[in-house]
Amino acid sequence: MNQKSTINKFKLFANCVLVKGARRSLICDLQRGEIKLIPNGLYDILVEYNGKSYDNIIEDYGEENKSVINEYFDFLEENEFIFWT
Repeated sequence: MNQKSTINKFKLFANCVLVKGARRSLICDLQRGEIKLIPNGLYDILVEYNGKSYDNIIEDYGEENKSVINEYFDFLEENEFIFWT
């Protein structure tokens, strides 16, 4: 959580491919040969905000959604789908 700030921006690892579905989306980790289901809302965040800061996302989605966004980023960090720059 301490890496999430105005100056740190997240990037999706190059070996992680996003696939959007009608109801849910996928992150395909080509290096590990793993597939994880994700909500379409997380897909949208990853596409629209890749290379932007955590604070940019909170500004746009609002403080009332902060806990869900934190859960999303905890999931992404635990599975090593993103890194902070």
